[in-house]
Amino acid sequence: MAFDGDGWLWVLTKAGLQICDHNGRVRGIIKLPLKFDAEHGKVIINEGIVSICDSMHRYTRRFNVKANIGVKPKSQGAA
Repeated sequence: MAFDGDGWLWVLTKAGLQICDHNGRVRGIIKLPLKFDAEHGKVIINEGIVSICDSMHRYTRRFNVKANIGVKPKSQGAA
């Protein structure tokens, strides 16, 4: 799991790379490559690039995301 700079949660599951909003609702699922081991994989978010890695593979894809470098995202209505 990883958070981006806007507070969205990126979760690697057997169903794919799920993108969740601030309330935990899944807003999108990106299909994984066939031979990717999601159970032992991890998500890495850099400025504009999301990478998924397992013990043998690394896949990257460009997205419009900000990296989360120790900055708390803006509140979405919670006090």
